Amino acid sequence: EKANLNYKYLGAIERGEKNPATDNLSKIAAALDVKLYELFIFENESENTKLLRDKIDELLKSAGKKEFDMICRVIEAILK
Repeated sequence: EKANLNYKYLGAIERGEKNPATDNLSKIAAALDVKLYELFIFENESENTKLLRDKIDELLKSAGKKEFDMICRVIEAILK
């Protein structure tokens, strides 16, 4: 109800029958009161990794557009 999505659609997502669109993932995350990336954290991810992700998220919130663009380019270069 909180995500304003049909329960049959949600069930199909849970069963792997449908892939949710990005906007629907955002609605689900908001309804669960979690950050979008937290929907993709699996049990084997350590608590330390979660803390680091939260710290990065907080740092990114304070970055201006120029800094954010530069950070994105650096991350892309590292991960390629």
